Amino acid sequence: MIPSPPLPSPSSRPRFRWLRLSLLVVTALTMWAALSGFTVVPGHPVSVSGATSGELGVIADSLELFTTAGLSVPRTHVHVAEPGSRLCRRRPVHGYALESGVGNYVWLCTVQPKTVVHEIAHIWTYQYLNRTVRASWAERRGVAAWRGGGHQWQNSGAEHAADILTWYVYFHDLGLHPRRISGTTTAEGFLDDVAWLIAVSDDPALGAEDRLLVLGGELAPISAGELGEDTDLFSDPLPAVETDPVTAAP
Repeated sequence: MIPSPPLPSPSSRPRFRWLRLSLLVVTALTMWAALSGFTVVPGHPVSVSGATSGELGVIADSLELFTTAGLSVPRTHVHVAEPGSRLCRRRPVHGYALESGVGNYVWLCTVQPKTVVHEIAHIWTYQYLNRTVRASWAERRGVAAWRGGGHQWQNSGAEHAADILTWYVYFHDLGLHPRRISGTTTAEGFLDDVAWLIAVSDDPALGAEDRLLVLGGELAPISAGELGEDTDLFSDPLPAVETDPVTAAP
């Protein structure tokens, strides 16, 4: 007679139940995504639709940059628009980030790492910055409001946050420094702003503190002041118009 394996102790049984439940939920979500034409990005709470296998790889790699930067990836659905879709033709933008009570949504007109990172950065601010923090951020950056008010997008607090986070997550490691927004655009200023955003956010940002220290050491030899001329490192200039004040962000 083969002896039965010992039963888990009572204290460990709830843990096993949660593990089994988590596995069931993940399996169910994966099956639902496959049947619905969606793909769940492994390791991230992000589903994707409309993407080719190559585009899915770009999106997955871009999300990993947030993990490397010590930031959480918010729960989001990403849809890659068909070439020539009306939304992308209507205005020459790279993508939209939508915030709603139902969930977070990104619509991509072009699938490039810098675009994916920028739009997910918008979602990060929606998820982890409350209204009071958003108002304080606008004041810190010297703009009139987080969003709306008839201001051009360069003067929107939301765009300042997304552009500066995109520098932190993506452009800095390439040795690049985009300056599309108004106000202070020095590398040192950006680093201070990133540290401020992380400190006041609801994101635990595990690992971000170490990365900030490394970046601070790298930037120490750089003299203060603007680093060259204003530069738009996105492939096409974005229109100088304000987006929908509630839901959309370029």
